Amino acid sequence: YSPVIAPVSTTKPHVLIKGVNGAAETFIDGMGAGQCVNLTRSKYGVSYYYSATNTVMCGFTICNGYVPQGSGAGVDGGMFIDCIIERNVGYYYAAVHTAYLKNCIIRYNYSEDDASYSKPVPLPYGSILGESRLENCLVYDNQSFYNIHKNFY
Repeated sequence: YSPVIAPVSTTKPHVLIKGVNGAAETFIDGMGAGQCVNLTRSKYGVSYYYSATNTVMCGFTICNGYVPQGSGAGVDGGMFIDCIIERNVGYYYAAVHTAYLKNCIIRYNYSEDDASYSKPVPLPYGSILGESRLENCLVYDNQSFYNIHKNFY
């Protein structure tokens, strides 16, 4: 495949980014070197999660993101419809952070926070999904030292 090399990032509201032939053929690949997608989120506005001011992405496979000391290796913020989020590695929330996902597949993601510091890192760190809303999504074969989700609705 010919991936779009990550990161995809925008601060513009009301943007629709759509894959040409759907998630099976349209890839955003972090190549293990950084975050794949970072979209605007409305933390202090109407909603902490998806709101009318956020960007929407449809029909992408978002893969191979890596964030060694942060959240959302795959995606951070925004709304995702009909996407596959896979093979992302992150420290806190490996796959998804503060996003709204609808009809998505979240699989093969890994949270590498193993609390190996002198003081253990408390929950919610070490999760696959963090502070996100999922609707009609399939979540499977993810690995986390603590839990798969934290505050998702």
